[in-house]
Amino acid sequence: MLATKEHVIQCLLERNNLLIYHHSIYWDLGGKIFQLALCPMILKYHNITPSVFYKDYDSLNFRLTQQGREQTTRLINSRKIKCFVGDSQYNVDELINCGAKKNQSAVITPFNLLNDLKNTTTVAKIEKILTEFDYVNLLFVGRIVPNKGHLHLIRTLKSYVNFYGTNVRLHLVGEVSPRLGKYYQVLENEIKKYKLGGLIKFQQKVDLKTLHTLYKYSTVFLLLSEHEGFCVPIIEAQYHHLPIVAWDQCAVGETLGSGQLLFQDCDYDAFAIAAHKLTTDLELTNKLIQNGVENLKQYDNSETIKKTIITIGNCIC
Repeated sequence: MLATKEHVIQCLLERNNLLIYHHSIYWDLGGKIFQLALCPMILKYHNITPSVFYKDYDSLNFRLTQQGREQTTRLINSRKIKCFVGDSQYNVDELINCGAKKNQSAVITPFNLLNDLKNTTTVAKIEKILTEFDYVNLLFVGRIVPNKGHLHLIRTLKSYVNFYGTNVRLHLVGEVSPRLGKYYQVLENEIKKYKLGGLIKFQQKVDLKTLHTLYKYSTVFLLLSEHEGFCVPIIEAQYHHLPIVAWDQCAVGETLGSGQLLFQDCDYDAFAIAAHKLTTDLELTNKLIQNGVENLKQYDNSETIKKTIITIGNCIC
């Protein structure tokens, strides 16, 4: 049963309760709730996309992301928060730079769906599409928004085609927003410019079975996002033994772990060459897979539960 507004307010006023405030964008009501609360509070920070990514495409999200970062500073400066939690060290460092105390901060990675994926079957139709023609299947999973690097993916595909031909498909999995029509037009223009329409497959809303199938039967996960506070698709790809080619931005390298193909510069030719190398160099591919499996150990949900319990204990003591 949903709690009433009155019941929520009463809970916030009781000092023996605990409020965990999840912060990822500006929320006017959330700020009012925060000011009202008398109970101990934990701020869980999921990061906020820098507003510059929305400047040319979406005035609402441009404003909300700007206000969200301003709200982050206000929340910290209120001195009402007993503990700060980030999905990554990158996120925690942002909080510390805004005034949070280091000794009150902790990294707790998000819960993931790996246990659900273990019991998920594949979709035969999708499996056939990915396997019957022996294409190199490049995969990216993430919302189709300006910070996720879709223009970089398209340009990398162009480099791949220039070097190795058209025996390649780029699968882009992620929801679109009706507010981002201008951005989608930019992507469409880029695809038409390079004549890549037949090589790029968009899938907006997919269920867990379809997602599992795409991960399982793709060749390389290509990650060229410009802003990630944490990157769940990395651990999903590593769970599926899918090698990754990535650009080292924000929390990407931290999430990815050591011993991976992580590029410091945005170089489309280099990304394309690396992706192709993983189709021919089995030793390198297996090494990346092994390193990915080792990296996954830190993201077990049981470890996340333990860290959460410890953090809550420290907060209420």
